[in-house]
Amino acid sequence: MEVEPTIQKKPSTFQRFTLSSSQWQYLKVQVIFEETKGANEHTIDELLLRSLIVQSLNTLHGLVGSAMQVDVLSFKDLVGILRVANDDLPALWSALTLYQGTHNGVDIQIRVLSVSAYLLGLASDSRSWDI
Repeated sequence: MEVEPTIQKKPSTFQRFTLSSSQWQYLKVQVIFEETKGANEHTIDELLLRSLIVQSLNTLHGLVGSAMQVDVLSFKDLVGILRVANDDLPALWSALTLYQGTHNGVDIQIRVLSVSAYLLGLASDSRSWDI
């Protein structure tokens, strides 16, 4: 008479795996000037944009927030592409959204246009398609 070995089965459990190879988040931002009489053309450079970002982080999150690493990848025609670590995205996004400053006596706001884990995700906006 043969005896079959008994195998204990573990109960199956639900597991969720998220695969993300990107450690960065990318933001497409636009600097907006308040409309004033006779002031239609406003220009700022990349250095001033970096200064605005640090000011916004310092205002909302203090010195620790202003030490956050934010890279300006490109900036042209008041639209810039920023790169930030995944963990720092909520702090940066909130600081930029709530920021209100002035430059040469004109009020400035920073609008976050889009956010993506991949740089290619900022290249096109499907909401603007006319199908």
